[in-house]
Amino acid sequence: MGRMAKGGVPGWQPTALQEARRRRGLTQAALAERVGLSRTAIANYERSGGFAPPPAVLLGLARTLDCRPEELIQPGRRTLKVLRALAGLSQAEVVAQTRNMKVSQFRSVEQGRVRRLHAADAADLARALGVTITEVVDAHRQSILEFSEKKQDLSGT
Repeated sequence: MGRMAKGGVPGWQPTALQEARRRRGLTQAALAERVGLSRTAIANYERSGGFAPPPAVLLGLARTLDCRPEELIQPGRRTLKVLRALAGLSQAEVVAQTRNMKVSQFRSVEQGRVRRLHAADAADLARALGVTITEVVDAHRQSILEFSEKKQDLSGT
């Protein structure tokens, strides 16, 4: 998946936003007004190499454009960060819905740095993210895979 602004939705597709906006017959300014953003923010989200919106904005854009949030991001790898973005939650908001996790622990799990996800934590995350435990486990595996790939790229092997 491509690079994104810190906190932005992974796999953000600027052209998907632009196409969805045009299908609804909206200008950037009209979409911005309906979502409560500036026209410049919408322009930045639509620009290739621009910014990716945070999860909560993704949900607002999808609602306003009458589409699923998944339609605005690249299909394919569903990591924990993608599941969190689709739920429209920050890391702190996810952790607040768990029994034992701290933000730093969740961040490491989400990044794929932690290989073991306890069953109780997987169940808590599934409930917080509105998905099944299987989806959480699969997304965690994908997060680990992407972290391993990044480490290999950095080490040059």
